[in-house]
Amino acid sequence: MSILTKYFADSAFVRLKPHLKDGAIRLVEQVLGLLDADGKAGVDQVLAALFPMAQTASANAQLSRLRSEIKRAAGDHDIPLQLNITKDKRAGAKNRWVWFDGGITGSP
Repeated sequence: MSILTKYFADSAFVRLKPHLKDGAIRLVEQVLGLLDADGKAGVDQVLAALFPMAQTASANAQLSRLRSEIKRAAGDHDIPLQLNITKDKRAGAKNRWVWFDGGITGSP
């Protein structure tokens, strides 16, 4: 799979949306809104937007649950889409990214 641009991430989400719960849909829509043209968003921005009242550890855990929900729904329905995050936690939220990986279909 490859990093999806915002356009392709939006397109892939259309296929996944019917298979997610309402809460997950709202969160994914927020992440999509934060993506830059290259398809990346800063972890600090994502955590602040999605979980503004949560402590850092709790926000990270909630983001992990969202990633798991996307992976489960996508896997159950053969949709090549996942939400990834920079692995190196020592870099800090300001230096980490989230992005969608998936199969590219269609054209911008």
